[in-house]
Formats: sequence, C-alpha cells, structure tokens
Amino acid sequence: MYTPKTTPMRHQTDAIAACQAKPPVPCPADVFAYLCDMGTGKSKIVLDEWGEMATNGGCKDMLVVAPAGSYRNWYIDKDQKNPELWSELRKHVDPEMFERMLFAGWRSGGGGKSLKEQLKYLLATKDPKRPRALFVNVEALSTVDAAQELCREFVDQRGAHLIIDESTIIKSHKAERTKICWELGDAALSKRILSGLWTPKGPLDLFSQCYFLDPRILGQTNFFAFQRKYAQMVRQDFGGRKFWQVVGYQNLEELQKRVAPYSYRVLKSDCLDLEPKNYTSVEVDLTPEQKRMISEIKLFGHASIGDTGRFVTTDMIIKQIARITQIGCGYVVDDEEHVIHEIPENRTETLLGVLLNHRGKAVVWVPWRHAHAKVVKALKMSFGPKSVAEFHGGNRKDRHLEEQRFLTDPQCRFMVATQGAGMRGNTWVVANLVVYYANNYDLEQRDQSEDRAHRKGQTERVTYVDLISPGTNDENIVKNLRKKISLSSMINGEGYRTWLV
Repeated sequence: MYTPKTTPMRHQTDAIAACQAKPPVPCPADVFAYLCDMGTGKSKIVLDEWGEMATNGGCKDMLVVAPAGSYRNWYIDKDQKNPELWSELRKHVDPEMFERMLFAGWRSGGGGKSLKEQLKYLLATKDPKRPRALFVNVEALSTVDAAQELCREFVDQRGAHLIIDESTIIKSHKAERTKICWELGDAALSKRILSGLWTPKGPLDLFSQCYFLDPRILGQTNFFAFQRKYAQMVRQDFGGRKFWQVVGYQNLEELQKRVAPYSYRVLKSDCLDLEPKNYTSVEVDLTPEQKRMISEIKLFGHASIGDTGRFVTTDMIIKQIARITQIGCGYVVDDEEHVIHEIPENRTETLLGVLLNHRGKAVVWVPWRHAHAKVVKALKMSFGPKSVAEFHGGNRKDRHLEEQRFLTDPQCRFMVATQGAGMRGNTWVVANLVVYYANNYDLEQRDQSEDRAHRKGQTERVTYVDLISPGTNDENIVKNLRKKISLSSMINGEGYRTWLV
C-alpha cells in the first residue's frame, strides 16, 4: 500500500479516480490528460499515481519530458533548507520510496563527468525494488542525439510511465520534438499529459497531444483530415501563392465529447481558496515621435528614426505589428546596421508610477530583452540597486539565485522577467501585483505567466495591470487574447472566463 508524503486534496484524488474510470471504448490504452490550472498541483497527481503503480507491481520507471524552464523543478531542490523550495519529488514522494528510487535529469552539454556517471548508473540498475525516474527537457530531446538515445534506451528496458508536462510543447504535428515523443509513446506502458491550457492557439492544437495519447481518442490519424472536420477553411491567393486559411471552427461540441472521457479538468476556482484575479489597465500616452513613426509605418511601410538618417522598414504585416509594438516600448532597430535606437517614450515612467503606489512585491513581465534591460535600469535608479531580481534567457546559470533573493529578501521588491523564460515552473506568490509592460499574441505565455503569482500559497488578491496605449497594437492584442480564451473555454466545457476586456 502506497502512502503519499503529503495528503492529497479532493480534486487530486478525484483526478486519479477519473483516470481509473475512463471507458475502454474507443481507447483501451492506459492514457489520460490531466488538465489542471497552474498552481493546482498536477505534478503531485502524477507522482501519487506513479507511486501507487510502482508499489503495487505496476510500472516502476517514469520518464518526464518538460520545458527547459521547468523540468529541473521536478528533481532538483532550489534550497534543501526550505521545504517550499524543494523539488516535486522530495515534496510529494513517500520518504521510503524516495530513499529507494534512482533519478537523474539530462542537462545541456552533457552535464559533466559526474552526471554522465549518474545516467550510466541509472540505466545499469534494473533492480525491481528500485523505481527509476528520468527527467529531460524537450528542447534537448529534439536537438541532441544523445538525449534521444538515452530516452529510447530507458523506455525500452522495462517500459515506462511517460509524462509530457505542459503538453502544448508537442502541439505542432510537424515538429521534430513531437515525432520523437510519439515514438517514445509507442514503447511506453502508460502515458499522461499535463496542461492547464491545451488549446492556446485554437482547437487544432488538440491533434498532436491526443495523437500522442492514442489516435483512437479523436478517431483521426491524419492532421489534415482532422483539420477539415473541425476547422472552417477558405482558399487564399497571396502573391501567386495559394493556400488554405483557417477562418473559424465547427463541430466543437462533438470534439469536446470525444476528449472528455480521457481527460479531467481542474480549475483553481473550484479547488483552491484563492481570491479572484483583479484586472485593470493604465493608459500610456504616446510621445510625438512615437505617433509620427507609427503613422509613417502604417501609411508607407517605413519610418525615419529621429535625425539619425536611418530608417525602419516593414514589408510584411507581421513585421509591422512587431515594429509598432517595439516603438510603443521606446526603441527600434534600423535596417542598415541593425543598431537599436532609443525613442522617447512614457511607458517606463508610467510603470514607475504604478509601482510607486504599491507597498508590496511585484512581478513585471516584459516581452523582449532590450525592454527588460531598460526596465531593470529604471527600477534600480528609483528603488535602489538591491530592489530588483532578474529572470530571462541570458541569466540561466544564476537566475535561481535571483529568484531566491526575490522570495526571501525584503529589500528585493521586484521580479522583472521575460515571459518566454519565466512563464513556467516558478512560484512567486510573495507578489500580489503583476504588471505587463507589453503583451504579445501568445495566449499560453499570458496564461502561464499570470499564474506564477496566483496559485497555492497566495494569501492576498492579485492585481494585474496592463499598460496600454490607445489606438495601437496593445488594444488589438488584448482583444485577440480574449477570443482565444473563449475558444479554449468552449473546448474544455467551461463557462465564460473573466479576463481583461
């Protein structure tokens, strides 16, 4: 009999029960999707289920594939002296099983001699009394041959309980990472996917994730057949290139009925005693220079950069959107020398005004590294050099120390992070204010980043502030995200989700 280290919450035991009660038709395989909002403890659900399996004669090996930004949280303690910063394994696995088990994780560059020996020992140990767990980041799985071979050998030895954490990492049916996960899944004894939002770009995101579990769930083995059934398509001709464009969706009720028996949905509002999110926005006035440049780009497709004699050109709509957003953040890159030019802006000053009126800790999300550096510099000048912690792609080696400082040091009031780097796997409930310096069109980044502060352990109401310049892309981005949320709610069988309107 397996006894979890921590007592499960009701929704966690219900999730495992739903998995065990799934119908054998049309899919008899041991597969399931845990669709749990961020912060509701989906990793504990998986570990409790696997602990039960390993103890009662089931699968004793577990392979977890997760994003680079969060896979180490499964097995590496951020601080062994602080239980709140323990790994998911140490937090939740029964201590007796934890002492018996072997576990290791792949690291970029191979991780040195000690890690190679650890991985070699993991593969060589086949004692049935010792459960084994391997953790791999999906980026390495798709680019590093050694990581692929490691996973293949691990799964082939005695089968495995295969977990895809944040399963939207395999939502593209064309991606190499997706095909490798499908291949590993064919050899696995059981499969689970974990996600809080498994359709961030639309219902078509479901195909690859459900195909990984079992194609019989959707009744489709071909993406284009799936697309024809559930998407409304029109033929487009752009510059002599003809293609089909998705303009809407259809048969979504049928799609929802197909996936429902093989998934369990958990909303934070249903299981955690958290205050509802509070959304607001603050208008940012454009400077005359920003207005001029945005107007010229919209009219002519290019704009001069001050009196530098340089220009910025946008020959495609997608490029125009990006350039206008950058101009809104106060900088732009010229066409000739690819040099960054600062533009007078009010956004940073508006951000400082918001933070000056806040007494506690706050998280500031920025879309790009240059904007990140600008915000960090401004905050340090206004609040002191120790007031800011940083989390971005350029400080991978020491950002865990920055995070620890933000969580424990009263002087460190602000975490400034890029969404791409910090949106997954971090718990920043010490903050009750979250500010979006600027948004992008990626709903998954928005949804994930919001829940770094709004999750178990948060005792206050979290306020979300969007800095928006009227008449710019800011407003269009918010409307686009709102539409994506509505579609996602429909697929999951949820009601209307409140969000910034």
